[in-house]
Amino acid sequence: MSEANKKRLSKRFIDGLEPDKKPYNVWDTDVRGFHVRVMPSGRKTYTLYYRDLNGKQHKPRIGIHGDITIEEAREIAGDWRYSISKGETPGVKTIALKISGSSWSKILGVDHQETCRDEIDQKYEAIRSGRKPEVEEAYRLGCLEYPPLVSDLFKAYERKHMLVRQKLSTRKNNYTIWNKHILPRFEYFKVVDISHEDMEKMHLEMDDKPTNANRVLEVCKKAFHLSQRWGWRDRGDDPTEFIKAYPERKRKRYLAESEAQRLGSQLINFEEYGGRHKDFSRLIRLLILTGARLSEIMHSELLWVSDNRFILDLPDSKTGEKELMLPAAAMEIIREIRNDPTHKSKYIIPGDASKRRVGGMSRTEDIPMSYPYDLWQDLLEGAEITNLHIHDLRHSFASIALNVTGNLPMVGEMLGHADTKTTARYAHLMDDPKRKAVDASAETVNLWLSGKVVSLADARKKKSG
Repeated sequence: MSEANKKRLSKRFIDGLEPDKKPYNVWDTDVRGFHVRVMPSGRKTYTLYYRDLNGKQHKPRIGIHGDITIEEAREIAGDWRYSISKGETPGVKTIALKISGSSWSKILGVDHQETCRDEIDQKYEAIRSGRKPEVEEAYRLGCLEYPPLVSDLFKAYERKHMLVRQKLSTRKNNYTIWNKHILPRFEYFKVVDISHEDMEKMHLEMDDKPTNANRVLEVCKKAFHLSQRWGWRDRGDDPTEFIKAYPERKRKRYLAESEAQRLGSQLINFEEYGGRHKDFSRLIRLLILTGARLSEIMHSELLWVSDNRFILDLPDSKTGEKELMLPAAAMEIIREIRNDPTHKSKYIIPGDASKRRVGGMSRTEDIPMSYPYDLWQDLLEGAEITNLHIHDLRHSFASIALNVTGNLPMVGEMLGHADTKTTARYAHLMDDPKRKAVDASAETVNLWLSGKVVSLADARKKKSG
């Protein structure tokens, strides 16, 4: 496109555009791909040009100049650009969300704006009372003129909080909470109309799943706190206030010595199977030898391992940047992986290579292993172990480490639970004893996995000796 056809579009400029014998476009300088198309008939249409992830071109129409304003069209184009960046296809409903003012009467077929507002209120009350409205979009058309809906609160919460402050795993959980519990119930409610009774009723109906109910309550508390900050509700007007969380029973499941021996035997069988089973066996061994979180090992790259320091440098974790100490047994597994001619991935635990088309070309992606639920169930079944979660391996490591060392603050730091300021202040003093604690704990676990009987009392004696 020529520079002559690029300009920040305004109402005065578009009104002055004259039709030609052929259609032509004038492109906006603010939003990439947004332009107005002028037809020989004189009609001027707002359109967005973009390519999807497969390289295919799209030119969806936004609206006709005169029916919607340039400001409304530009805002829609910006929202569509945001949807495109997430791999979504811009929907027609987005247009309905942004249309306001004089276009109400045209779309709803009424003569006066006030009549339209009455109809919107009627449809809103139908939603509020649980009756399905005949025209669902009726209230949507007025969302710029009326207080925002809970659906608008979700979008603002996503952009200003989730995508800015939350880690990926937390965002995934939040999306599930919004899409499964909050939006199906309150999507079309005005934010200012959500009452304490609404929140309490939802919380009480989830009493059979207290943990889930508490997580939903936490998200609602944060969302309505932010709505007050944004001026969508009055300060101090929190519908979740005084709603008590359900008591939660902390999980206390540790791997018994006999279970560890059966688990070790089954891990050997998995290694003999080769392929994905072999990679999974290495993953489980690294988890139980280090006390690491599943995501910390599963998403780690081989380049992050320091051979000299026996450290896995994690650029990010649940508690931020972290150095994970690797005992000798874990380093032996890392060396085994590096020397494995079949291991082609940059990740310590590779995933199934997948192919996707990028710009018309097929490319194989190097990805880490995804959550191995099926393999974990097969492992437990073969080892005759029940009611054990992968995260329980971390609890088991902590329990063994505490029994071997008797040093609670040190174990907390080994697991990444210690206060970061304290860690930084005493790092030079605690590094050596912490190294001994890691090695002693891993040695005990490794002996268990090998089928050798070693009591914790003997392990303590060995450490003291």
